Formats: sequence, structure tokens, C-alpha cells
Amino acid sequence: MLLNTTNFLLPATIGESGWYAVRALGTNGATSRRTNAQNFTYTTSVCTTDASISSISPSGNSCNLTENQQIRIVVKNEGTTLITNINVSYEVKKSDNTILLNGTRNIVSLAPNATENIDLTADFSISEETYTISASLTATGDQNAANNQRTTTAKNIGVNVSLTQNGTKLVATAGYRNYRWFRDDVFIGTTNSVNELDINQTGTYKVEAQSISSTCKKMSEPLVVSILALEDISNELVVYPNPMQNRLQIDLPKQMQGSKVVAITDLSGKILYKHTYNQENQLEIAVDKLPKGMYLLEVKNEYYKAVRKLMK
Repeated sequence: MLLNTTNFLLPATIGESGWYAVRALGTNGATSRRTNAQNFTYTTSVCTTDASISSISPSGNSCNLTENQQIRIVVKNEGTTLITNINVSYEVKKSDNTILLNGTRNIVSLAPNATENIDLTADFSISEETYTISASLTATGDQNAANNQRTTTAKNIGVNVSLTQNGTKLVATAGYRNYRWFRDDVFIGTTNSVNELDINQTGTYKVEAQSISSTCKKMSEPLVVSILALEDISNELVVYPNPMQNRLQIDLPKQMQGSKVVAITDLSGKILYKHTYNQENQLEIAVDKLPKGMYLLEVKNEYYKAVRKLMK
């Protein structure tokens, strides 16, 4: 059997016997003489005093890690006698070595073959983050140091999606592979990796997002849309000349197609001009009768509004 650079070999099963010899191959290709063959029987023995870190959870990839994630360190008495005064140290950290949690716990006594759980809580809610959990113990008279420590990692491959409203647009947490949208628990469409949805109806909305790196999915908390707030597109409104003279020219954004209301008010809110237009997107308003001063122009339709300060 070729062992490469390994200098030991364990038999396959406990109780297996056999004759063993070894020949070494040097780095320059030279071969040593074979050793004398020796007969061995593979046996094990149970230590009288043997405390171990038996397991740590969570571990591996998970869709369901949370901001109040329970961590469990299991300590076990692997020996045959009662163990007292077991001190357990632990540390939990992120991939950038930021320590989230550390400390020690004392187990007063532990009977043979018994276990005791050390339960902790830490924030594991960051998507695509890998968390490392380490634990070690000391026990007086422990005869097997090999199982006194354990380290495991848990990666959050889950989804943490929320939903907000911006005018006539719903915006979900960005960065996921796919978004499926629901209104009043009825599926209304998919936007693939685009995290926004234009809406024109009130209702209770939810979105299901899927992770980029896994099949993990999660539904957002419901968002009740009772008012379709108008989306502000003032930066797309063009007015000239400003300061005004006798006539004001207005070039409306493309979102203002169809019916819209145009109003001019003074700074106190008094309406000096108001008119509803239909298909026109280029308007001309007579302002020759307005006295010198500061005014506000507001244009709005069912979904959008635009405001511009005017001077004469």
C-alpha cells in the first residue's frame, strides 16, 4: 500500500491482526531497505477519565440561521468514572475575525456516558457570511486530550428579504437571484433579479426571494399599500423661461402622458392657476397677470408628481 508522505497506517477494523513492514522512498528517488515484518493487532481501550467536546451546532450551510441563533456545545463524559469541575471555553466569530461571543462555563460534575449542553445565542443573520464556533475544555486527570477541543463553521446561505414602498414602486432587498410577487396572497409576477415592482393597485403585498448561491427561499413580511403615494419626478420637468415673463413654457416628462393637473400657487399655498390637460406634453401658460414674486408650479397625474419653483 502506498502512503505517500504519511508515516502511519491504521488497520481498517478494531481487532484486525496482520504482519506489517515498511520501505521508504526518498525525495531523490532512492529506496530504503524494507524493515523487518512485525505482527500487530489493532485494539482500543477506554480511558477512565475522558471528557470531550462531543458536538457543536449549527454547522455547514444553512438557509435558516437567524439574528437570535441558538448555538449548542455538547460536552460528554466518554470515560468510566465521574468527572468533576470541567471548564469549557468557547468563541464565536465572523469570517473577518470579529468576535461575536466568547466566555467560559463550568460543569460541576458529569457521570459516565452522560452529556451536558451549553446553549448560547448569537446573531447569524448576515447572508453569505461564514461563522466559526470553537470550544475547548479542561478536566482534572483527563487521559485523552485529542477530543478536548472542536471547531466548526456555519454559513448563512439563506435569504433575509424585506419590502418597502416608494411611490408607485415596491422595492425589495437587493442581491437575490429571483423575486416572485404576491398581492393579497395571489401570485402576480416574477421580476427575475430585478428587485422592484411597479404597482397601480392597493392591497397587501409580499415578495419571495431566492438566494444566489443556493435554493434557499424566503417570503417577506406583508406590506399593506393603502395609498399609492405619487412618485416624485421633479428632476425631469423642464420649464422656461425662469424667471418668467409673459408666457411660461412647460415640457412634461413622458410619465405625464394622459390626464394631468397643472397648478401654480404662491408660497402661502393660494392657487392662482389650475387646469386639467389631457394628451398635451408641451404646455404654454399665460402668466402676464402674475405680479413679481416667487411661485410654485405643480404637475401631477394618477401616479406621478413634479414641482418646480418659479420666479417673476
